[in-house]
Amino acid sequence: MITRFVILRRRQGLNKVDFSSYWEHHHGKLMSKVPGLMKYIQYHVESEIFDNTDFPIDGIEELHFDSEQTLLKALQSPQYKHVVNNENLLFDMRSLCIHPLKTLRTVEFNLQTQG
Repeated sequence: MITRFVILRRRQGLNKVDFSSYWEHHHGKLMSKVPGLMKYIQYHVESEIFDNTDFPIDGIEELHFDSEQTLLKALQSPQYKHVVNNENLLFDMRSLCIHPLKTLRTVEFNLQTQG
């Protein structure tokens, strides 16, 4: 499985409420049409709560594809090109950080508070 993480900042002049609404209701619908995309998660965040960074982030996208070939094919699709054409209305394109990863294995721990 290939997981693609994208660190996002909203475009200058776009408030958080409008950013979040547009990202969820418009951009999310566009992403749902990308062929081969198995799972798409949006994390709407406020990073400046936890640190005083000069460049807080507004969101993280998590995209799942079953293979590298599926990802590459999706990136060439007309549906994905439509997504890209829409992104400059929403994101600060100069600050996008894209991290595609091949999952070798997943280890999950279920932590419970002991009473």
